[in-house]
Amino acid sequence: SGPIERMNTQRNYLPLCVILLCSACVDRIIIDTGFQDYYAMVIDGFISDEPGPYVVKVTNAYDIESKSSLRVPLSVKQMTISDDQGTNEKLSEVTRGTYMTSQIQGTVGRVYTLRIETLDGRVYESLPDTLFASGTVDSVYLSFRKDIGVNSIPQYGFDVFFNSSAGNLHHYNFLWKFTGTFKFSVSCCPCWTNLTNTNPIVSDNQLIQGGRFIGVKASYVPVTAWTFLDKVHAEVSQRSLSRQSFDFWRSVGTQLKGVNSLFQPVTGKIPSNFVQRSGHVSALQGIFYATSITRNAVFIHREDIPDINFIPKLELAGKTQTFDPASRGCNDLFPNSTSVKPYFWGD
Repeated sequence: SGPIERMNTQRNYLPLCVILLCSACVDRIIIDTGFQDYYAMVIDGFISDEPGPYVVKVTNAYDIESKSSLRVPLSVKQMTISDDQGTNEKLSEVTRGTYMTSQIQGTVGRVYTLRIETLDGRVYESLPDTLFASGTVDSVYLSFRKDIGVNSIPQYGFDVFFNSSAGNLHHYNFLWKFTGTFKFSVSCCPCWTNLTNTNPIVSDNQLIQGGRFIGVKASYVPVTAWTFLDKVHAEVSQRSLSRQSFDFWRSVGTQLKGVNSLFQPVTGKIPSNFVQRSGHVSALQGIFYATSITRNAVFIHREDIPDINFIPKLELAGKTQTFDPASRGCNDLFPNSTSVKPYFWGD
């Protein structure tokens, strides 16, 4: 093939690369290079006032200087969630390093703690965390924009903004998350996958008088051949945070801007959410927190794009078998995709 054809083929892959880069979740922990005794154990989980089950993941931190960063789940001897009213539940390991509740549900006003006993006898407890009310996400809205990309090629997309209310004039600590869901099809079935904001958004210097947050940017949704095969469900969730959880997520956001990873084995970067109670001294990073969640969303339709010709044509099939939708499964194209239709998705 000639240089022009190769250039066109590469250009067809650009939308896929953009989506894969945008698909990282702020909770995701990428970990380990194999030296488990050196790198800290990492905990990632929460309890909320939404129905469970809740998931807590245990992994290893990883070396940001390494060229390979394999995700290594770790098993523990026992994991328990308890509150200040005497409720407690032992979590079950559903896959290695992934622990799940069965009955417990968070209640606004209660205080929650996670207790972990490792296989070698160490015991850790998370700092007691109060579950505060979530307030409301009052509206989600869009702003279409055009940018000039590589080789002066125009790129189009939507900035997603929201307005929200604290609901409590004495509590202004929140974490905001964006989830953009779009549909695509492969040989077996229709599939759905998500775009998420890569950095945590916390309520820092964004408070407007009267307890409202106005015009906060949640994320960016690119106009590609994949995202707008149908439409995009753009959802913003607002999560209440205690002061200690707020400080944690704000520190994570600051670190991500500098090193583009959630956890790294460098002490002092992120405040610890855990206290070691017994066993040989060994570092533990991550967070377990209690939160109330509220949500709001809008659909972005193809008709919202000023010119339908701004949507690139999907021209992968026939040029290469690597990403041919006719012969691949949901997760072959986009990680963490599902063939289960989301409850909010209409026809």
